[in-house]
Amino acid sequence: ALDSPRADIRGLAAWALGRLGLDCAAAPLERLLTDDAPFTIFLDGAMRDSAVSAAAREALMAISAQRRKA
Repeated sequence: ALDSPRADIRGLAAWALGRLGLDCAAAPLERLLTDDAPFTIFLDGAMRDSAVSAAAREALMAISAQRRKA
């Protein structure tokens, strides 16, 4: 999904991997840090505009936090 031609799929996949905190996802997520394609996500009861790179960055921060807990 991270290689999808659709920005919404890449962005949502990055968001989901961050929620899962999967360490093995870090390297593939790093490749998305320069992907500024826009997508929309439903969070906290509202539609929010974001970018794939922002979702990847947040996912990597979540994975890093999981590493520190381990």
